[in-house]
Amino acid sequence: MPIAEFGSTYHLQSQPSFRQEMVEVLQGSLQHRIVAKLFLNQSSILRSQCLHCLESSQKEEEWLKRDLSLKIIRLLDQGDSEQASKIQEVNELIRECMPAAPIASLLKKVEIADFKTYRSIQFQDQLIDLNEKEYNRLTRHSGYIKDLSEEIEEEELVIDLSLLNLGFNADEFSDFLAGFSDAADASLWKMFDLAKALLCPKLEETFAKALKEKLIETDDLSLLKDFLEADECLLGHFTNELKEACYQAISQRLVKALVTKNLSHELKLLTAVNISLLMKALYLSNSSLDDGQLEMLLKAFPKLTKLDLSGTPITGRGLKSPSFAHLQELNLHRCINLSEKALVKALSKMKALTELDLSQTELCGSCLKNAGFTLTLQKLNLSRCFRLNEDVLSKAFVQYRSLGMISLGHTRITGACLVRAGFNQSILHLNFSHCSRLNETLLLQAFKDYAHITEINFASTALTAICLTQAGFKESIRKIYLQSCKHLDENQLMQAFKSFTTLTELDLGDTFITGDCLVNTGFKPALQKLYLMRCRHLNEEFLDQSFSQFQNLITLRLASTAITASCFIKSRFNRTLLELDLDHCWQLNEDFLSPSLSQLMHLNKLTMNNTEINGSSLINIGFRKYLKELSLQNCKQLNEQNLAQAFSNMTELIDLNLQSTDITASCLLEAGFSRTLRSLNLSFCPSLCDHLFAQVHLRMNRKLTFTKLAPLTLDLTKTKRKERLFSFNNKPLIEVD
Repeated sequence: MPIAEFGSTYHLQSQPSFRQEMVEVLQGSLQHRIVAKLFLNQSSILRSQCLHCLESSQKEEEWLKRDLSLKIIRLLDQGDSEQASKIQEVNELIRECMPAAPIASLLKKVEIADFKTYRSIQFQDQLIDLNEKEYNRLTRHSGYIKDLSEEIEEEELVIDLSLLNLGFNADEFSDFLAGFSDAADASLWKMFDLAKALLCPKLEETFAKALKEKLIETDDLSLLKDFLEADECLLGHFTNELKEACYQAISQRLVKALVTKNLSHELKLLTAVNISLLMKALYLSNSSLDDGQLEMLLKAFPKLTKLDLSGTPITGRGLKSPSFAHLQELNLHRCINLSEKALVKALSKMKALTELDLSQTELCGSCLKNAGFTLTLQKLNLSRCFRLNEDVLSKAFVQYRSLGMISLGHTRITGACLVRAGFNQSILHLNFSHCSRLNETLLLQAFKDYAHITEINFASTALTAICLTQAGFKESIRKIYLQSCKHLDENQLMQAFKSFTTLTELDLGDTFITGDCLVNTGFKPALQKLYLMRCRHLNEEFLDQSFSQFQNLITLRLASTAITASCFIKSRFNRTLLELDLDHCWQLNEDFLSPSLSQLMHLNKLTMNNTEINGSSLINIGFRKYLKELSLQNCKQLNEQNLAQAFSNMTELIDLNLQSTDITASCLLEAGFSRTLRSLNLSFCPSLCDHLFAQVHLRMNRKLTFTKLAPLTLDLTKTKRKERLFSFNNKPLIEVD
């Protein structure tokens, strides 16, 4: 099969191997064919020669002589069977022609040949057979690739399948491609489409993100329409994200039209380009929308599945759509003028609604009775509805059979509305945070029938935990939040926890527990996240016993507790713990902390702000090759020699916080993370030495700008190798090359 039939050659100009020279324009199909054939040849010798020419080219010369060009084409056109014997002759011709016309000058404007007779491509040393979808995806590019550079208004940037054949990894180009995120919207779509055709997920994600930002800001209705009409074949995994961006863009236009009182004209424009029937979501939150305007919008967009009216002054009378057959999500959060009577009529028409947000409204709940979605509603938010009538709710909740999540936080309910609710077999998530009037006797009665709850939130309530002792969800519960429950009875907790076998996340922060309730639990092998922040009455002996049983703990937060760290010595989560928070643990003892940290093998994040440690506990840590984030803010007793020894062993650190410490920067001179560090916070370090920090900066090859009075936070992610370093007084101190 002749290679000539597949002639796609795109060149990415700033790959590190040939940064020296920008690509120059080559006119004429003959030269396009030559370059295509040279790069698509699979000979390793020819590859090496082509790469050498690319890297060594310094300037553009005359075009290839016609006879040499034609001879190369003829040789390459002879096909795979004879190609091996012709490699040497081709190479000789390349050596003759390259001095006159470097390959780098042959790679700007390109043409795409006929794909129909060549349905396989060589991609990263693997032969890939193109299916019909992939074939169509590739052939779409033939119409616009050669004009791409004019639209982008920069040197041409296109990727070459043949460059991938030469051993380049397309993922390495994504950072450079990100620089084109300010290109024209249409060009970005083409670049995104090309990345999809090249089977490169990282490039695809880069351009999808840039496209999303551009689409939200664009005023080009035709472009928005193209995206709304595009199917999953064109947009791939980012279909929903990109269409969502279009909905947001059009919603912003409508909000502006409301401000300028030009809504009718805007709706005519959208109808004229046939966008109205493509709209599935509308976001009008915090706008000046009134009921009359809402009625106009609902008539113009009959196929909405999502409607966000939060923070608007509507009363609900405008919710008179001829059909709410498609509406699935309705957000009326903070619509304080809602009329319950008007809402009853509107909600009765919504047969497909799955999510409803009525939080922070003045409703009593009667609008939920006889609603059209009693069999379909899955999520209901009634938090901060201070006028809820529990008798009305009780009658309404009997009708709901599919409700999986309900939020009643910051309300005055007692729990009576849950006793005979119809969703007792479907409910998964319950939120009672800040419900000060909860009656545990009623909850105890209700919870006996709730067999499938996986998450429950009782934060800042007067709960004692007796309602959990006979719950029907003992074998399904995964997450319990009890932070700031000041009346918890540890004996009741102990009884409940013995029967909970599936709990993975537990928050007991800011309570008066001692830790005794954690000693003999049923969730020893299941627990992954434990939060005990501000538990001032913790007994380390109880913690020691419980930690010796939790073998799969991933996150542990003990901030603002009186522990010394002796509770870690016998812990069984040495190989699983990834995050440890010891912020404001004022009694930490490094004699206990050192052996504890030496046993932890895979910790990613360690926080020890506002402690009295000197840093000796960090010298022999077991997770030196895994630590990504370390925060030692306001640790006034730090010893720089200890830090220097510790930092020299940390090779993967990304984020380091040394704010408000007395370091001079000498501890950073031999740090093992000079190549990986991306964020360094040295705000309010009065002893910081200019000269020492200059040396540190030279090792890191990063840009640093700060003044004496301003807090210093270094973001090292967007800096280049050749930049200027400034001292405290903001005067040039040293040039970094």
